[in-house]
Amino acid sequence: MTTTEEFLNGVSKSVIQNSKYIEEVFVNEEEVKDAMIEFAKYHVAEALKLASENYLHIFEGELIFLNKESILNAYPLENIK
Repeated sequence: MTTTEEFLNGVSKSVIQNSKYIEEVFVNEEEVKDAMIEFAKYHVAEALKLASENYLHIFEGELIFLNKESILNAYPLENIK
C-alpha cells in the first residue's frame, strides 16, 4: 500500500526528471499529505456509497441477499495513510 509520502516523493522525482523548467515552490508537506488523505477518503467513501446503491442483482433460482453495510465497509478508511 502506497502512503502519501511515498506517492509525493514519486511525483516529485517524476516532475523534476520530466521538467524542462524547474521552478521552486514552497509548500507545507504535511498540509499536502493531509489534503491528499482527505481527498482519498472522500472518494473511497463516495465510490462505496455508489456501489452500494447501484449493485446488480442476479438471481438464478436461489434467493440472494446483499448487505449494503458490507459494501459500505468493504474498504476501511483507516487504510488511507
